[in-house]
Amino acid sequence: MDIYFVSLGCPKNLTDTEVLMGKFAAAGSKIVADPAKAAVIIVNTCAFLASARAEALTVISEMAQWKKKGQLKKLYVAGCLPRLQSSLPKEVDGIIDSIGIFNY
Repeated sequence: MDIYFVSLGCPKNLTDTEVLMGKFAAAGSKIVADPAKAAVIIVNTCAFLASARAEALTVISEMAQWKKKGQLKKLYVAGCLPRLQSSLPKEVDGIIDSIGIFNY
């Protein structure tokens, strides 16, 4: 499975994204540098400030466009936004937390 990652926010989020990348790579997934080539996109979000929440929602919507343009099958959201946001865009297929992936 080819996965594209987006990391938003603080250095902690970047570290969390790198850990996720390592786990998926160890499980046999290929990390790709181009969202057009991804079957899965994971957006690791920040929600500390209102501007960060707005940026996260914008990026999620931008990544969702690859479902129409490319081979994207699944769009997942990780990080703080799913904990603080009561609803996510309908294109989001699931949420990733420390336990696993949950359908949204």
